[in-house]
Amino acid sequence: MNLLSRFKETLLLAVICLPGLAMADAESFDRAVNEYLKGFRACSDANVLRLSNLVEANKKFTYYQQQLDLAVSIDESILTSTDRDMDKNLAYCQRVEDNLKRAEATPILQHAFTYCEAARSAFEAGQIQEARQQFEEYRRYQEDAYAITPTLDEVFVLASQVRSCGRFEEKLVEKEKQLAAQKDVLDQAVSLYQEATLECESTLAYVKRPGFGVNELNTANKMLKAALDKKARADKLEAGFEYASRHPADEQAIRLAELQETSRVCEGQVAEGIRAVEKQKRDYQSLISRDNRRLKQSLDTCEEAQSAVSRNNLDLATEHYESSANLKKQATGNNTVGLVKTFPQWSESRGYNELLEETRRCHEQASNAIKQLQAAQAAAAKQTEEQPPEPEEKPEQAAPEKTAKPASEKPQDRRGDGLLPAQQDVSDWNEEDSFLDDDLEEEPEEDRGAGKSWTDLIP
Repeated sequence: MNLLSRFKETLLLAVICLPGLAMADAESFDRAVNEYLKGFRACSDANVLRLSNLVEANKKFTYYQQQLDLAVSIDESILTSTDRDMDKNLAYCQRVEDNLKRAEATPILQHAFTYCEAARSAFEAGQIQEARQQFEEYRRYQEDAYAITPTLDEVFVLASQVRSCGRFEEKLVEKEKQLAAQKDVLDQAVSLYQEATLECESTLAYVKRPGFGVNELNTANKMLKAALDKKARADKLEAGFEYASRHPADEQAIRLAELQETSRVCEGQVAEGIRAVEKQKRDYQSLISRDNRRLKQSLDTCEEAQSAVSRNNLDLATEHYESSANLKKQATGNNTVGLVKTFPQWSESRGYNELLEETRRCHEQASNAIKQLQAAQAAAAKQTEEQPPEPEEKPEQAAPEKTAKPASEKPQDRRGDGLLPAQQDVSDWNEEDSFLDDDLEEEPEEDRGAGKSWTDLIP
């Protein structure tokens, strides 16, 4: 049998069987629709009951769904057929189902809105963590409601409130990002305060150790400055401190407050120890400065002694030299020299050494000058003593006889009135010794001029 013959046989069978198949399909469709319509009446009742008795309405609609499933099992073409208004009936019951689900979901969503509003209130009060907790509750109930039916968005009022809560969440997220940044800054402040506190405690241990004194003062101040610098850097992190003030119960905020107090106490103790040594340093510097003034006065007086020597005023030169030597002795006869050696870097110490060296040189020069002047005056006095007196001319008329001293009597020593130089051995002078010794003391006033010069014999 060829291909054409087979095709003719198949076509013939189809023509014979099609009417029977069509009749069978029509019968099953009608039976399916009839079963469906039993449920459709329950669907209509459910739509009426949903506003007054949602539970009963759901029972009715459950029966409708059972009948729909039965009808589909008989002939599933009812789901796509337009015969007997099946398309309209199915669409109507779909709306009823949506309404029932919205009726069930709406109270849940409305309850969710209460959490959204609570989150807003917390947000306005600055309680961001509380706002987030409340909003998470809103989200949970919202998801439950939309799990029942996503058609809630078809209700304008509900959809509007959902959008409003969505906009609020954007603000909440932005604020949370800002707070997270502040929290990071707070962490930085805590870290810097920890470092500053550790350095302060190290400084305190250094200050309290035995032997801490002026020489260690610079090191202690540098150590304290390093701690204070880190604290200052931490204090500039204002965002972190703002976060801590708004969230005092935060763990890091509590830690920051503890570190601030610890740092404050430590700095006070360190400052107290440093101030005590700084006072000692000021006292030492004051002592050196006082003796600097003495040395300056000694130098000025020594220069006056040199000036008196230049005027051949031995007594005044001696007096000034003696005064200068005493001032120098006062400036060097205490602890000042030791302080200067211990703290040579101080400006007071450098000034002291300079003045001491200038005064030493001046004393050396003045001493030599005074010795030279003494020697010159002694030589002049000796020359005067060895010079013979000139012969006297006798008048024509004999003058009344006067009692005269023997020619061999030496002239009276007139050191007190400055007519004759004092004779003194100056080889033993020492600038550190008192210049005016017993040999240089002035004669008492009553001894001055007690004898007469050989010139008194001249009438």
